[in-house]
Amino acid sequence: MVRHGFIALFLFLASPLAAHAQSAAAANITADIRCLIASLSSGNSNDETVKTAGFLASLYYLGRLDGGAPNLDLESRMIAEIDKMTPEDVRSEAARCGSTMQARGAAFSEIGNHLVERGQKLFQQSQPPANR
Repeated sequence: MVRHGFIALFLFLASPLAAHAQSAAAANITADIRCLIASLSSGNSNDETVKTAGFLASLYYLGRLDGGAPNLDLESRMIAEIDKMTPEDVRSEAARCGSTMQARGAAFSEIGNHLVERGQKLFQQSQPPANR
């Protein structure tokens, strides 16, 4: 009887948790779509640096979307978000998404530094004692 009570409690708690996880995933997809739109909008800039950064950001966010939701109807979702976004929304999303990319870039640079250090240590360990 206690076992059935635990099962009932688990089912009672699991349903809202699953719904919350689905809504969080949907919110992340929407956020990434908005970042993709903001990054693509930088293609209108006269500044080549901004255009290049926007292009790279669009690849990053497209990769996130493809990896996280490979069957997403991206065109329809982009059209729906574009219809909701004002020019101010695009600017604020560009700032938010840029901050996210800067944080990921910094983390990736740190990983690169650790890999270089590790490679140098392995190289030193592989040298004969006379060369150390």
